[in-house]
Amino acid sequence: EWFNRINDNYLAVTRNSYRQQYFEVHKSVFSSVEEIPSELERSSLQRVIQILKHHRDVFYSRHKDGEEHRPISAIINTIVADIAKHANPASDVYELLTYVVNEFYTYSLQLTMNEALFTQRYADKTAIKKRGNKWVIQNPANPDDNLANSWTDKTAEIFFKWAENLKTDL
Repeated sequence: EWFNRINDNYLAVTRNSYRQQYFEVHKSVFSSVEEIPSELERSSLQRVIQILKHHRDVFYSRHKDGEEHRPISAIINTIVADIAKHANPASDVYELLTYVVNEFYTYSLQLTMNEALFTQRYADKTAIKKRGNKWVIQNPANPDDNLANSWTDKTAEIFFKWAENLKTDL
């Protein structure tokens, strides 16, 4: 529900044009735009998440400790959706991907900045937090659940190296 509330803003902007384009390509399957199931709609937010997950899989498969430190899909979904709350829902895939990747960089500053200073400078950056020696990515469906419960500093370092690599590739 949390994700859908954010994603609905993105879907609403592109729904008609996406459905029309999809219909043009698949006229042999559907007799009208209205017949296209909503499950086939993909927002720019959903596409960005798909791109990030694929890039993550490639990056971590090539990293020495990749399987051990690879972030689960729920972490990517949560971070990206939280970031997307502050982006323009009319953003196309490239614009939103660029925005998300740049936000990852800001979060990476937690590796070199103390917790109080980061919180002071970036009070609105709450998707990834470091509290003492513990990394926190709060599960929006269950606030008592920390999705990054098993993260170490090395896990965070590799995650932000992935983000850096993502930015380079972008």
